[in-house]
Amino acid sequence: MFNLKPTYPIAVDIGNENISMVQLKETRQGLAVRGWGCKQFEDGIPAEMDTMVPILKKMVKNGQFVGKRAVVQIPSKEISSFPISFEVGETESLESVIVRESQEHIPFPINEACIDYLSSATKVDGGGNHYKATVIAVHRDLIKQYLLMMKQVGLSVEIIDFELSSLVRLHQYFYNSIIDPILLCHIGNTESLLSIVSTDSVLAQRYVQWGMDPAYRKLETNLGLSEDKKAAGNLLKKYGLIYEDRERNNIASPHEKAIASPHEKVIDGPHEKVIDCLHEKVIDGPHEKVIDGPHEKAIDGPHEKAIDSRSRATYQITVPYINGLIYEFQKLIGYVRSNDYNTIIKGIYIYGQASLIRNMDKFFEGRLNIPTKLINPLERISFSGDGDSTLSTAGIDLPISLALGLAMRKVTWL
Repeated sequence: MFNLKPTYPIAVDIGNENISMVQLKETRQGLAVRGWGCKQFEDGIPAEMDTMVPILKKMVKNGQFVGKRAVVQIPSKEISSFPISFEVGETESLESVIVRESQEHIPFPINEACIDYLSSATKVDGGGNHYKATVIAVHRDLIKQYLLMMKQVGLSVEIIDFELSSLVRLHQYFYNSIIDPILLCHIGNTESLLSIVSTDSVLAQRYVQWGMDPAYRKLETNLGLSEDKKAAGNLLKKYGLIYEDRERNNIASPHEKAIASPHEKVIDGPHEKVIDCLHEKVIDGPHEKVIDGPHEKAIDGPHEKAIDSRSRATYQITVPYINGLIYEFQKLIGYVRSNDYNTIIKGIYIYGQASLIRNMDKFFEGRLNIPTKLINPLERISFSGDGDSTLSTAGIDLPISLALGLAMRKVTWL
């Protein structure tokens, strides 16, 4: 008799702008990262698969991976995803009806499609043989091209998976089974995945053109950071949306009093940008006497004043953009409630790069009145089996959250 042993393959997540590889292993402390690799592309992944083969080979070689079996995730732009509702006749199978109902949603002939559905087709309450499901479809030739590419890399593909499946798998690893409806979100560079899921059903799912790169660019442009993405990222990590807490609690710093003083015109004038962001030129410049006068306390705490103004500037620049994501959340929640008014979203869990924005969870809770958590898997999974070292503490700050969820899908080896 053969002894079939489930184990962890090499997960290859091919996104729209990056390729990530992760392989896990089991340790006494739980899952740990055996090997990893990530390659980011400023202008999107190469269109020609022949171009990606040497890139993938190099990642496999340098990633400390074991074995040749792989699970693969393909770019979201290559996938058609849509909800359907349907009725199954007495002589029909569930699968045949899903194929029939999917035809009008797929932008290519049905006989050229590979079709799956993300979760069990769910019976509509009180609807007899009425069902609803979320269907995904990919062109068959495209699947063949990815399989051929991975063969040229030297990997054998066991499974082709999809981002929402990986996100749900990752969430269940941290929080066990999903029972009540929750909103799961993954924030990427330019695109984000939003979904509402329950026990074994996808209630809604969509991609939105919202990501972290535009947030960085807005800070770079408004604060004169000379296209310094690292500096913009540091502002979001350090200050993020903490300014709202002070506003909510009506706590004004000494510098805030100076802004509300008779010298408000100084701040409203040509030096507004300097005062709001850097301050040094104002403190040392022509308005030194103004600040040294009745607002002496502002000078007594120059670091506090700088923190206040940088926090405010970061908040004011970032909030209008983040409100766009809030709006997308509201639309998704509204869609689900339009189908079932009694649906209650028990929580919001945001993965991916949103953890780089400080206090974003509190901001969302205040706007949507739903408990919200920012999840950074890199802080929760150990690195190379060392329980005291995570990917985050090892200095790894890369978009590999979905790759971690993909890597949790075991395959059976002899």
